[in-house]
Amino acid sequence: KGSRTIVRDRLAMNDELILGNLVELTKELCGSRIRRCGPFQIVSNATCFWPNIVVPSCSDEIQLSEIEDVLESSSVDWNETQLVLPRWKLASETISRLIDVGAYPVAEWCNMSLDPQSWHATSPSVDAPFRLAEIKETNVEEWATAVSTSMFGGRTFDLKGVIRLARDAKGTMLGAFDKERIVGTCLLFFGESAGLYFITTDASYRRQGIAFWLVEHAATLARQNGCAHVVLHATSQGKGVYSRIGFKTHCSLLVLRSVRK
Repeated sequence: KGSRTIVRDRLAMNDELILGNLVELTKELCGSRIRRCGPFQIVSNATCFWPNIVVPSCSDEIQLSEIEDVLESSSVDWNETQLVLPRWKLASETISRLIDVGAYPVAEWCNMSLDPQSWHATSPSVDAPFRLAEIKETNVEEWATAVSTSMFGGRTFDLKGVIRLARDAKGTMLGAFDKERIVGTCLLFFGESAGLYFITTDASYRRQGIAFWLVEHAATLARQNGCAHVVLHATSQGKGVYSRIGFKTHCSLLVLRSVRK
């Protein structure tokens, strides 16, 4: 019983770091407003390129009836909203019945974190002719187009939010360049913890170590800024890359959409 409590407390702490950082970024980037609905926070954005999110606001196990209540909320536009739930807060029976209440899983993110103060960078075994650099204001539009193409189906990106992050020193945009072309992207966001987002690689440049170098460089910057944690959400494809850098897996997040009519 004692060890289960310790594990639960550790997962709760990482949920706070990772979900808290996601909410912070969304609020900073999009001018969001936050409302409560039962045990959930509803984070509504002023722009549509980054989905609205609904996340738990407590560390307790989430009940199926509570999920059903938030899905029925008339104040949420589920066409532009994702429900993000830590898997460990859901009983296996609840997960198996999500579709019964109209919640359809569209993705599963792996929560990972790194302690940059006790971490040392390792060089990839193969060199590649790519230059890593912080994105300046003159490159923001190209950087945003690269992110939008890879992650948001080409939807218009809100440049004002990204520029504001950089100007306020709350975010550092990184790019991998092949000569003058941006072929990889990453955003390092300085919230309560440091969060990595928008990690992308141009489709024609994949499997050449670009994501590895970008994330490792971002972790080095986080260490230089005195950050105690670096957190990110990984897909199954990216998990191996981040593990080789030194990120540890904690739990996973289920990303769901409403299929209610």
